Amino acid sequence: FLKIYYAHTLLQSEEFRPIRIGHAYSRDFEGIQNESLKKYLKERIKDVLAFFRTALMVPKNEDPLVVADLSHCDQARYGSHVEEKYNKDILIFIDVSMTHTCKPGSRTLAYASVCGINKSRED
Repeated sequence: FLKIYYAHTLLQSEEFRPIRIGHAYSRDFEGIQNESLKKYLKERIKDVLAFFRTALMVPKNEDPLVVADLSHCDQARYGSHVEEKYNKDILIFIDVSMTHTCKPGSRTLAYASVCGINKSRED
């Protein structure tokens, strides 16, 4: 089974709550008041998901579980918790931050995630 863990941060703002990303097609963006930011995040996440689908050859009738966590907790421990809870073959940890690690939606981010690279970098 392929397991992917990637430490990530989400765009932070005083005006919205942390975003929880669950099933690939049922995202919760209710906490975001800024419509342009909401649209931007949805597009970037869609781009990254599309890349993962191709790179991991995920069948069209299957959806990888995408988990967005808000803290820099121990990702191995958190990953195990998510794995037990959802029992999925593929877990993808995504970074949609513009200020930390790789640029959102970039091939570098997807590559880093697939390769299990969990350190910050200038991109």
